[in-house]
Amino acid sequence: MYKIQESLLSVFKWGDFKPLPKIEYVLLFRQLFAKCESCPVDEIEKSNASFYQVSLVYNGNRRIIVHETRNREEAFAIATRTGSALNARIKDNATTRGKSVWLN
Repeated sequence: MYKIQESLLSVFKWGDFKPLPKIEYVLLFRQLFAKCESCPVDEIEKSNASFYQVSLVYNGNRRIIVHETRNREEAFAIATRTGSALNARIKDNATTRGKSVWLN
């Protein structure tokens, strides 16, 4: 089960639990911070200008974001635990920009 939660002022929270769809794989992705949209693409290599995102991929390209962090080791640990718990493969799209690698 998972829950898409919405909130108002981080105080009032609501959302419904839904059954988890069939997960195809766990995706580890690296993205620029929104505040840095005007930064050159090379800025993505700097840890202070990007964050890591762990997502569950289903139905080809639909994603459920599980975790976001600026810490690379934390993201890899969460992706590994999540993949193991769901018996799903892990796709690393964060290490080398533009290249995806299956970790298991």
